Amino acid sequence: MSLIQGQSGVSSNRPLIGVNPKKGRDFVGRLYTPKSDSSSRQVAQDSLNQPTVSNRQRRIKARKEKRAKKAAFYKVFDKCSRIWAEGNLDLSRATVKKAVKVALSVFLESTSGASIYHAETDFFVSRPETDGVPEISFRGRLLGTGGFGIVHKVFMVALGDFAALKEPRKYEDSELSETLRSDKRDGAVNDLINEARILQALGVADGVQKPPYEVIDFHQDGGDHIVGYMGHQYNGDMNSIRPENRAERVSVAWQLITGLITIHGHDLRHGDIKPGNIFMDKPELGDSGEYRAYIADLGGARYFSDIKADFDRYSNRFQQLPKDRQSTLVLLRFASFLIGGHTKSFNSRRKTQRGAEFLSDQMAIARSIRDGDFNMYKGIERARDVYSLGLSLVVALGFKSEVPESHFNNLIEHLIDHETLHQDVKDALSSNGLNSRQIDILNKTLSDKWRERPSLEQLLNEFPKP
Repeated sequence: MSLIQGQSGVSSNRPLIGVNPKKGRDFVGRLYTPKSDSSSRQVAQDSLNQPTVSNRQRRIKARKEKRAKKAAFYKVFDKCSRIWAEGNLDLSRATVKKAVKVALSVFLESTSGASIYHAETDFFVSRPETDGVPEISFRGRLLGTGGFGIVHKVFMVALGDFAALKEPRKYEDSELSETLRSDKRDGAVNDLINEARILQALGVADGVQKPPYEVIDFHQDGGDHIVGYMGHQYNGDMNSIRPENRAERVSVAWQLITGLITIHGHDLRHGDIKPGNIFMDKPELGDSGEYRAYIADLGGARYFSDIKADFDRYSNRFQQLPKDRQSTLVLLRFASFLIGGHTKSFNSRRKTQRGAEFLSDQMAIARSIRDGDFNMYKGIERARDVYSLGLSLVVALGFKSEVPESHFNNLIEHLIDHETLHQDVKDALSSNGLNSRQIDILNKTLSDKWRERPSLEQLLNEFPKP
């Protein structure tokens, strides 16, 4: 029989095995195939011809790869870097040795991107997304606490430098219910992740907080959810660090105006600019010798494309209310939801005839909701950022140290009552080197009418790049 019979007794086209070659067939080892099948069968035959790799050869190759990875690892975490970590953080040699051992294990056994948190000695071992040597980061002293985050100093061993680790607040206040603490914690986590993503999208730019070195998100078995990001450690904020001469003041103003242009150019509104949310770096030996300023704390910043759905929902809800319920109070409530977290003292305020204060921009936003005018809303939010930046610059460029609360309150009261800066403040700006045009345009940024505030481009014309 020349063909192998199938189960049904019908001839099969499977190759002949152990049969002498027949005319019209190609002989390929022990397999006989029709000519029409020769090309496809050749691929299978080629694979059979490949030399086989024994288990011993695989083990030898694995050992070579492991030695190469260890060499790459210890090239980064050499004796000098380990001694540096011990000296800078007052750590024992055993602690640093343990961290290095854990990091090596992660490097040899885990896939890229795998990270762990070692709670006992409070250090992180993290892997880059692309294959590479991990980083070991030891958490140090507390640097500060903000609205939704806490910042610790960390030492990154591979980087060989200090950085800042920002984590969400834990809200351990016993007066708060467990549910409220959990809600606040979740909100802080969301804000922090939002900030990290925005900073990564903005990239490295003048006047904007630098993107994080690394975002961490660890879920420990039976432990806390560790989330945060590590980034550049700044010298302080604008409350404590001020430029010292006219050239430095103009440079800092240019940087911050440029930074806000970048933020708005990415279709974002910041919403909470103030000196405490402006980070500063002092001139250091060997660098450009300039003060560097950065708009920071973007956890509450939002893309206008994300806000639009909320805006449309509030506008539609208002239009669907009965006429007798379409009140200004309802609109102001909706407007407060859109404004979100903010610092009242760095927002434009006015007084009613009865002396009650209100945010003038909130009232304008209420009108945009009533009219369903989203472009108007965007213009108001951008102008609100201009007001906050303008007031921050007045405080930072007019006074050589943090303004006492009573003086700041007097400045704001004069703005509310007279819609202009007090002459003493203008004189302080002048004595610190600002010219009359610069003082005038800063004064205009503080108008309680959002349409009358200058654009960022107009501000940049008066504070050109040094």
